[in-house]
Amino acid sequence: MGSDVLLFYNQTPKIIDGIKSYKTLNKNKPRWRKIYLIFPRTKNLTASIFLYFRKNFINKKITKNPFRNDLLGSSLAINSEFFDIYSLLLSEKKKFSFFGMSGSGSSIFFNFDKISSERSMIQLIKQKFPLVRIEKSYYFG
Repeated sequence: MGSDVLLFYNQTPKIIDGIKSYKTLNKNKPRWRKIYLIFPRTKNLTASIFLYFRKNFINKKITKNPFRNDLLGSSLAINSEFFDIYSLLLSEKKKFSFFGMSGSGSSIFFNFDKISSERSMIQLIKQKFPLVRIEKSYYFG
């Protein structure tokens, strides 16, 4: 069973640690918010990502920040397409409310501060990476 199952435990917004626990977010007026997911054509195989992590990063301090993914370095090193997409987003980071990598890098998620930023960035991503899949979804928070 995946660690993300905790997201569906109930309908309240929450932060999960990726292992077994979660923290419920208490929002006065939660609402549906838009989120985008980019799926690179080249897949990150979980076994490869963890193997690279164990060989190269295991002795480094594991982060306690729930918004930081310790497997990011492995995904960037192994998958050049992922690296290029993530680098583009990083170069435009002021346009995002947040962005990050899911799990072992099967997708990159992001949310925008402004609608104008949303339109221009989606257009730029499609221009530079015409074959990646971009999905729009919503989360409650």
